[in-house]
Amino acid sequence: MGEDAPSRRIGRLLALLFVCLACPLWVALAQPGAGVPQGIRDLKGEFSVSYALVLMGGDAAPNLGPITRADLSFSFGRREVSLRVDPFGIRRQGLSLELREGSELISITHERTPSDGTNQNIGASSSFQALVVAKPGNAPDVQALVVAQSTEGPAGNQVFTTRLALSDRYRDPFEGFSSVDWRASVQSTRLLVPANDTDRTTVTFSVGAGAAFGGPQDRSFKPSVRLDVANEETRAGSGLRFKVDTKLAAEITPQEDLSLGAAWDLRLAGTSDSQSFSIRTARLEPVSISAEADRNRAADGSTAYRWGLGADVPLTRDVQLGASYRGELDEDGTGHGARGRFSVRWQAPGFQFKGSLDGGAMWRSNGELRPDVSASVSAVAAGSGPITGSVAATVRYQKDLSAALNGAFRLELDRVTVDVDAELSYASALSLSGGVVTAVDLLQREGSSLGLQVGLEGRTTVGGSSAASLDLGLRYGFGEDR
Repeated sequence: MGEDAPSRRIGRLLALLFVCLACPLWVALAQPGAGVPQGIRDLKGEFSVSYALVLMGGDAAPNLGPITRADLSFSFGRREVSLRVDPFGIRRQGLSLELREGSELISITHERTPSDGTNQNIGASSSFQALVVAKPGNAPDVQALVVAQSTEGPAGNQVFTTRLALSDRYRDPFEGFSSVDWRASVQSTRLLVPANDTDRTTVTFSVGAGAAFGGPQDRSFKPSVRLDVANEETRAGSGLRFKVDTKLAAEITPQEDLSLGAAWDLRLAGTSDSQSFSIRTARLEPVSISAEADRNRAADGSTAYRWGLGADVPLTRDVQLGASYRGELDEDGTGHGARGRFSVRWQAPGFQFKGSLDGGAMWRSNGELRPDVSASVSAVAAGSGPITGSVAATVRYQKDLSAALNGAFRLELDRVTVDVDAELSYASALSLSGGVVTAVDLLQREGSSLGLQVGLEGRTTVGGSSAASLDLGLRYGFGEDR
């Protein structure tokens, strides 16, 4: 990509940003009775402008030059509007605009991050998404989606996706039917890779329908079928690809549920198919026992089988325990494995905690051991105290160890606000990224405040590169009701 294209894109995005900010900022700064639009409620937010300097990393630094940050929200009638900008500058942009009314939604997001500097052939990455979800009265539900993603540099690429989907569900449409649902969609995806002159467009049509029979006094019976049709381009040529998925879920007794599935994938490279079966029983309540089996045949004719048996039991309302056995058979031999599961959650006013541990291993007939252990914990504090935020940690071990720790916190004192956002991860190397923004109010008046803001953002990798930037500016906060 040339230098002019990013410059024009940034200009257009900045223009869009200031248009989005104009209305809520004008309302926030206006005095009562000075022409503020009627019906605006719960108006609150923060807005800041600052200037960033590169501390280290050069072109890989997160920010440079003028930066805007904002977190605004208000209600208008039954509509809820929120705008979050964190941050919006020359090198890095993060923008989220959302308009919601009940189950209907208009959402626009944009994100651009600079290159980490480790590969000169891979530059900054950006993404844009616009989503509309509408539920007109006496009409099918509508979902429209536009996504654009790009990576700059000699090894970059661009992906453009558009999707339109319709769906509906009818309750008690006929005697003996408890519900009937259907969905249809069309999606177009275009891939551009300048390095090898790739320009490929794929169009997919999808239709599906399902029904549920029975009622409160009868056993349920739910069949469904879905058909996907797409044009496919391979080295062998181009042609249509058909994919059919069928499922059947049934309550065969008050304690047992049955599920059957079959799928066929017809493409240029050949035909593949799969079949699945599962049954769950609560006859030994509170213990729930399930059994499952599936068969998968690839386009080259190779076939693999999987089967399993498991049990789950709630120790308390918030503590779950489970164990299972799994087996497999394919052209490379057989395998047998066991897994265990444990999950817990705890909730109190202003606080929520969740944790899980899932671990096991598969022993193959050739003597290979395939371990798979994962654990996760998360906590959210959203009370009325001075500290709010969330923290989440995940650890997984298969052939290698990977882990991630994410946290976001806000500390609010009388005149000081501190926001911290950090991520510590490990895959092949340990890396740390995040930022801290501190605001000190100098003036406070009638629910509004004006003060200084200092932000520091950076990332570093052990044995690799580091980048950081520092910005200084002004912040305006408000939280009046109109």
